[in-house]
Amino acid sequence: MPDTFSTFSFSTPSPDTFSSLTPSPLQTILNLIDFQMPVKEAVASPRIHHQWMPDNLIAEADIPAEAKRSLERRGHNVRERGVAGVVQAIRVKQGKTSGAVDPRKEERARTE
Repeated sequence: MPDTFSTFSFSTPSPDTFSSLTPSPLQTILNLIDFQMPVKEAVASPRIHHQWMPDNLIAEADIPAEAKRSLERRGHNVRERGVAGVVQAIRVKQGKTSGAVDPRKEERARTE
């Protein structure tokens, strides 16, 4: 197995974020692979979501203002929302495992 090989496992545990099931893990994967972020940072990074109808682009509050303005200049109707999806992730790279729980999720794992 090459040194750069990684294995990922994701879950989107919240039914109230059903419409963001695809974009949330995808943005996390892009953060991990394209931006080389550690798992915890990749999971915690702000997200966007667009769902065609209604024609709004949902942006979390932590998205930089310049990024929001840039999206609006491109014709997007940007609406701010507290959470645009929840992700839990595990990464195995070079035999080392790291994981992260999404800080957006209020419930925590049971300790039993």
